[in-house]
Amino acid sequence: VAFTVDEMISGKNLSVTEGELTMSKKTELGDLTLTKTKLLFNAAGTPGTIGEADNHLSVNNLSITGENTIVLDTNQLVAANPGAGSSKVGLTAQDVFKESRSSDLTTVLITTKASVTENGTFKLVDTNNAEITAGDKTFKIADEDGKHVADGIYGYGASVSGGNVGIGWQLKTVSILDGETLSLSEQEGEEDNTLSAKLTGSGSFEAKKGTIRLAAEHDYSGATHVEMGARLVAANDKALGKSKDIRNAGTLVITDGKNVVIDGAVENSGTIEVGLGNFRTATYKGKEGSVISLGAHVTADDAETGKFVVEGAATGTRRLDLSITDASVGRAVTGIDVVELGEGSSLELELGSSIKVGDYYYRLMKTDNGA
Repeated sequence: VAFTVDEMISGKNLSVTEGELTMSKKTELGDLTLTKTKLLFNAAGTPGTIGEADNHLSVNNLSITGENTIVLDTNQLVAANPGAGSSKVGLTAQDVFKESRSSDLTTVLITTKASVTENGTFKLVDTNNAEITAGDKTFKIADEDGKHVADGIYGYGASVSGGNVGIGWQLKTVSILDGETLSLSEQEGEEDNTLSAKLTGSGSFEAKKGTIRLAAEHDYSGATHVEMGARLVAANDKALGKSKDIRNAGTLVITDGKNVVIDGAVENSGTIEVGLGNFRTATYKGKEGSVISLGAHVTADDAETGKFVVEGAATGTRRLDLSITDASVGRAVTGIDVVELGEGSSLELELGSSIKVGDYYYRLMKTDNGA
């Protein structure tokens, strides 16, 4: 569905899902919700037009979900020429948080009066739908010992800063070198520990300490490690890239509604929080002390649940936690289907605590087909 933002919808709320939104000129809206939407700013007189100050789309609240695309004419980039970021040297792995979320917007496209809710990202493309790479520069990224572990690619990008959406000069891609590991810890004193840059390359990624949120569609192919005491939040279906080796000793969180698929092995000695999302893997090994945590919402005689699926063999033993939402009503007569195991599985699970909703108790059972 295609929309044009003009004076006819001024002040109104607008929600667009997998559609197109064309900007005609400076406009004010109520609340704007964008889900995998293409925003076209490339017409004359629209936000981003060179020489037209304070020409932007103004909204009360902005909500972003999934990967959204901003379309610009490359001539509009003149106003967003590279700033200090273009000469950076000696980057450390920990720099990638702030560097991937540029705080210096040289061209503002959208301003908010109240708040921005980020459950997604923006990608900047030209009128041919090709990602803008003009002016891209590459710099080395070192680990805490000074070893070169990745290359950071800077360029023009769309980012959110101070309640505004615009164009900045930022770290767009982190390519992890073959045989190396990019290790990140939560930034102390920072509220937002989201990595917005895209992770690529054949190296591995490690969440070392604290909470780290992966928001982009990654395609790195190395292993993924979550250390004890770390919490890695997968806020995108492809947050874990093409990783075939997942080792979790901390907490791996699947954001509600996300569908994360691992074409490889998962070894869990910590907690995998699936919630109301979906987690699918080729094989699984549950070690001593491990937990699989899922959520369910029961309505009448049915249940909406998170799902933990192992296509091949699942081995080991440990605990399964199920949290039923407070808004649940009635009982799931046919049961709450939460786990599916492949042929040859010997995984043994025990319910962490008794589950009672109203006058009904639930207990963990296994069917002949591995559910």
